[in-house]
Amino acid sequence: MKKIILLLSFIASLQLLSAQTQISGIINSDSLLSEQYSPYLVNSNLTITPDGIVTIESGVEIRFNNGVKLEVRGTLIADGAVGDSITFTLASSSSKGSWSGIEVKNDMGANASFSYCKFLYASAAIEESCCWGGNVSVRNSRFSNNITAMGGYSGDNAAVDSCLFTNNTYCLRDADKIVTNCVFLNNEYGLYETERISVYNSTFRNHAGVALYGGRGQVDNCIIEDNVTGIKAFFEGFNITNSTISNNNIGIELGDYDGYLSPLANNEICNNRTFNIINNSDRNIDVYGNCWCTTDSAIIEDKILDGYDPDTSYFTRGLVSYDILDEFCDSVIKKIDKTNINNMCIWTLAKSPYIIETNYIVFPDDTLKIESGVEVRFSSGVRLEVRGTLIAEGAAGDSITFTSASSPIKGSWRGIEVKSDMGASASFSYCKFLYASAAIEESCCWGGNVSVRNSRFSNNITAMGGYSGDNAAVDSCLFTNNTYCLRNADKIVTNCVFLNNEYGLYETERISVYNSTFRNHAGVALYGGRGQVDNCIIEDNVTGIKAFFEGFNITNSTISNNNIGIEFGDYDGYVRSVENNKICHNKVYNVKNCSDVDIELYTNCWCTDDSTTIEDKILDGWDSSSYGLVDYTIFANNCQSPVLKTIKSTMQVIYFTDLIEQLTGDVFLYPNPAQNKLYIKNINSRNLHIEILNISGQIVLSSEKDIVDISWLKSGVYLVKIEVDNNILISRLTVIK
Repeated sequence: MKKIILLLSFIASLQLLSAQTQISGIINSDSLLSEQYSPYLVNSNLTITPDGIVTIESGVEIRFNNGVKLEVRGTLIADGAVGDSITFTLASSSSKGSWSGIEVKNDMGANASFSYCKFLYASAAIEESCCWGGNVSVRNSRFSNNITAMGGYSGDNAAVDSCLFTNNTYCLRDADKIVTNCVFLNNEYGLYETERISVYNSTFRNHAGVALYGGRGQVDNCIIEDNVTGIKAFFEGFNITNSTISNNNIGIELGDYDGYLSPLANNEICNNRTFNIINNSDRNIDVYGNCWCTTDSAIIEDKILDGYDPDTSYFTRGLVSYDILDEFCDSVIKKIDKTNINNMCIWTLAKSPYIIETNYIVFPDDTLKIESGVEVRFSSGVRLEVRGTLIAEGAAGDSITFTSASSPIKGSWRGIEVKSDMGASASFSYCKFLYASAAIEESCCWGGNVSVRNSRFSNNITAMGGYSGDNAAVDSCLFTNNTYCLRNADKIVTNCVFLNNEYGLYETERISVYNSTFRNHAGVALYGGRGQVDNCIIEDNVTGIKAFFEGFNITNSTISNNNIGIEFGDYDGYVRSVENNKICHNKVYNVKNCSDVDIELYTNCWCTDDSTTIEDKILDGWDSSSYGLVDYTIFANNCQSPVLKTIKSTMQVIYFTDLIEQLTGDVFLYPNPAQNKLYIKNINSRNLHIEILNISGQIVLSSEKDIVDISWLKSGVYLVKIEVDNNILISRLTVIK
């Protein structure tokens, strides 16, 4: 059939005026809008009748006068192509809502399919009329500067795939759409008061209102970031799964319909500025299985607005129960079920100070919450015992203070005892702890969790002691004038300052310290082991670091201007590694090897290339036969260039200038001579075989590893045969004992 355009009810011709093909009226046959006659001007409402089929070619532009619409009662096929889109836009100006849009009358059996189309400046670019007729699909298209991009509903799901929505007031409204692989950017609302709309694998950013305001649909595998509000419930809200909701002002606002709230599972709801979740219903909800990108319970609770929080609104908010997941969002550390809490007590600023004259207990399933600015004063020997939950959340410039009621003397009151063995939890932020025997003490094991951030411990005998089996988070805290800052075990310390104490850490195990500073300790700054010390500054102490058991693994730190830098010890012959540190200008010794184990410190710098100065500051087997030897590298050029490496015996120190032998372009053997271990470097092949032969040609050692233990070989000269991917490399090796 020949394709024509019918204009009005009777005209079957095209009129070309002002380089635009003008069309209006009724189309009731099989018709084509060709790129040859583009652009088309629609100067009054245009209708495709139930019998009409209109096909629009790639590259066609259709311009609509103000208030004009295209009404589809039959079939519209608008299939553009990559780089050759079909455009529906305004004829005269560039204002939102200037033309009415395309109305698809599903109730009359209408169908419309769009691909590679642009929709600009419409009141409602595509509007469906219910119900149960034809179908709408939109793919690879762009909606910009419309009041509504797609509205209405049909009872059947419109397919919306791989589309871009920018600068619209409302992108999707009403109901009955399946959205996949779309991007929503810089709109006021992505979805607005929608029902039965599901969204998959899509991104929503920079919405001035709400990115997804709707419900009764699925939101799965989406990224919802940098919006004023990420998701807000309409009726009972969305079922939200496997999505990232982050860096919004508010992450999710929950709501209910007749007592039902849609579930949330397996999402990352993180770093939203005001709240991660607001419960706008009076129903309790659990959001187990979602991750908050922190293990700090205080931070998590700060970002949840629910029935725990004072509220001036007309209704009572329900409680939000949740899991605390590990830092990788893989496993549950703790389940917080608020519905099991029988009693909450709040110590308010209005009633401060609180004078505690006898031991105060927070019982299991009870919660004590302390407001910013509150001061709690304890009589001599009195403690606060936590068997349930303690939430002490101050604010910058408005701290909570725990102190003595009687005298400013260390140990005047007993402290806060967190009974982790009874499931207790305690979170502290912006708190001060003064004059306690043990400001915070944990009881083992495997119960609740303790976190402390942005707090100060001063003039206590012990700032934090005990252990729970789980790591207590200690972040951005100041410790001054305490006898012992940290004792016992199970703490992760970050970004803290330890100043003018007797001991920073004392006989600790399983405590790691990162990005922290230790100065002016009268005893030892870090006396402990079985943990990591990384990127720390340890200066001006009597002793910088002393091993407890086998000591710390020490990396990337500066240990300087102490009396003694590091005192090594061992446990059952094992000594922790010390690598990539600056161990400099310590007054008596940089290093004391108090074990009988030989130690290699090859990657550490001494801030001098004078071997006599370095050796004078090392106490080892050269000074006493009961100590092991310490081998090291001499660096020059501000710790950048290795000059000499030592291999010690009890009789001599051998300095080597050529430590590494290059066997081929990418295979190195070192050291040579060697003492205890032989290293083969930059072996990229998996097919490595090493044989060591004596001067008689006998194989005395065979290995497939790139680190070979030769400690048991006798002194002498050997032949090393290295086979790499069927290539044979030979070297002479001198072994020194």
